Amino acid sequence: MANTWGGLTLNVLEYGRSAPELFLAETEVIPDLNADGDTPQTVITGWGTKRRRIQIKVKCTDAEWGEMGVDHENYTKKQIAFTDPESVTWTEALIENISLEKRIAMTGVCFVNITFIEVTSGV
Repeated sequence: MANTWGGLTLNVLEYGRSAPELFLAETEVIPDLNADGDTPQTVITGWGTKRRRIQIKVKCTDAEWGEMGVDHENYTKKQIAFTDPESVTWTEALIENISLEKRIAMTGVCFVNITFIEVTSGV
């Protein structure tokens, strides 16, 4: 499987992916004055996980850099597919962050850092 953003094949130089974080909160409750010192006076609540993210560094052309920049600005949702130790395919993803690390003017080659975030239906 190729590394792709929509129909654009990406030349991935570095790849990083972290496990999604959990939404957890600890909420104080009305104190129980009859409780002993070992009884928690809080409730732990959870709402699921945050969205998954993939960080990559790519080598691309000026045109590809421009296309991805427009996708970022327009919140364009596309399918992404990557092969690392395991294959990752998200039907819909957005470019959350994109930054130009280096551009070689004579060749038009760019080195770009990109963070993709997963998108679910209706979001």
